[in-house]
Amino acid sequence: MHTRDAQGSSIYTPLLPLLTFAAPVVCYAASSPQILHSHALIFHSAFSMPITKLTIKIMIAVMTKTPLAAFDSIMLGPGLALLNLYLGTPLPELYLLTGIAVFNVTSVLVLCVVVCVQVCQHLNIHCFTIPYPPPS
Repeated sequence: MHTRDAQGSSIYTPLLPLLTFAAPVVCYAASSPQILHSHALIFHSAFSMPITKLTIKIMIAVMTKTPLAAFDSIMLGPGLALLNLYLGTPLPELYLLTGIAVFNVTSVLVLCVVVCVQVCQHLNIHCFTIPYPPPS
């Protein structure tokens, strides 16, 4: 059985990011119903930030014509949530989702700051500053 495409890369490479997109559906279906209804912001922060970061990285990879890494640390959050559900929720869902949400929001903010700094350095501009005329 062939596991490589014409360019020589594995056909299983897109599987890990796709699992990141499927994790919220599985966690919603398997978790307790009051988690999503009473803590919707935490649930959505835990599972929408990986999608946001992957989208940003895809856009940057396309614009700069650089290869996209198959794994990112932000994929650990949905993986931990799925593992927690698979093991019968040894950790309380609310604490786990809160930790995942904090990690994911921090990871996306760090990526955004790094991208802004790199663009500003490349264009030789200062971010979030308005050049004023010299005082007379």
